[in-house]
Amino acid sequence: MVSYDVVSLFTKVPLERTLDVIRTKITFDITLKDRTTLNVDDIMSLITLCTSCTYFSYDDSLYQQTDGGAIGLSLSACLAEFIMEHLEQMHLPAFHQPPRVWERYVDDTFVFVKRSLYLEFSDYINLFDSNIQFTSEQEQNRCIPFLDTLVTRRPDGHLCFKVYRKPTHTDQYLNFTSSHPIHVKLGIIKTLYSRAKSLITNTKDLKDEKSHLEQSLKNCGFQQWAINKACRPTQRAEERDKPLTTITVPYVEGLSQSFQRTMARQNIRVCCRATPTLRQKLVHPKDKQRNPAGIVYQLKCSCGAIYIGETGRTLSTRINEHRAAARKSYINSSAIAEHIVKTGHMMDWDAEILFHENNFKKRKLYEALFIQKLNPELNRDRGIEIPCYKTLL
Repeated sequence: MVSYDVVSLFTKVPLERTLDVIRTKITFDITLKDRTTLNVDDIMSLITLCTSCTYFSYDDSLYQQTDGGAIGLSLSACLAEFIMEHLEQMHLPAFHQPPRVWERYVDDTFVFVKRSLYLEFSDYINLFDSNIQFTSEQEQNRCIPFLDTLVTRRPDGHLCFKVYRKPTHTDQYLNFTSSHPIHVKLGIIKTLYSRAKSLITNTKDLKDEKSHLEQSLKNCGFQQWAINKACRPTQRAEERDKPLTTITVPYVEGLSQSFQRTMARQNIRVCCRATPTLRQKLVHPKDKQRNPAGIVYQLKCSCGAIYIGETGRTLSTRINEHRAAARKSYINSSAIAEHIVKTGHMMDWDAEILFHENNFKKRKLYEALFIQKLNPELNRDRGIEIPCYKTLL
């Protein structure tokens, strides 16, 4: 038994070859007209457009990805599947002793190949395409991990399966006392037990796995009643009444559960949205956007007076409009221009961003809130009326 893994499959997809494969397949697809009004050339033009317009920024520089599928592009998975299927259909049967088993899931493949042919076969599949390179792992002591299963070959030739955990696995799950809806916590239990039931083929192994899960969950604060409840059979979704509507609200411990029960009596489903975590607020792995759009900003004059504004366009675009108005003495179009023209003061054009918000109505609300809070001297008005917030501010 051997497990093969393609190195960086999505980003290593040979685009030109893959597009040729797709064109050939849809050209000979007799059901294409039943599924779309687009012809082959139209479809290929759209796919080419999606794959040739992949840009990303790094360290204030803009780059274009010239080959491979982009990470996060939904089309990348389809491109990878097309080229992998093509390579399998064209090259695997050509090997002088094809493997008895070749089962692939995306970029991971489980293979039965003779031990004496292992090295030769590994070299052969790495010749499929220079971009598509496989790494491999052989069975040890009749066992091999594949995805989240451990496959064991018994002496009689039969295979048995059980759950596989990497040596670095810590059995740390969501703590039961954390501020999450109860259905999320029960869902963790259901998922772990469902995986065990669907994967494990040996009765003793299944019993051992359930004991392991129960102890691990209790270490994370899960109570026995929760484990028992999650493991009980539940009503199938199609057997339940369809709700009149679904609403989504932020999760507030204690309040949300009561609100869900109240709405359930009216046949309204309530889904809870997690509030941002400290990690989401503080950790930003991507490059910081240097010229953002959809913001509330503050500008400061050399005399100390400040101006609060908002824009849905990029910050540099709005700043350039203020500067142009000041330069041309268009005092009616900009409060900042009026101040500069009348006083001769110098404005610090390095704006401070106070808030990010793409929604226009919400952005105007936040602008008014900051005007009420900071009381800027240069603003001509106080923004939209928000009398209910004055006492809070």
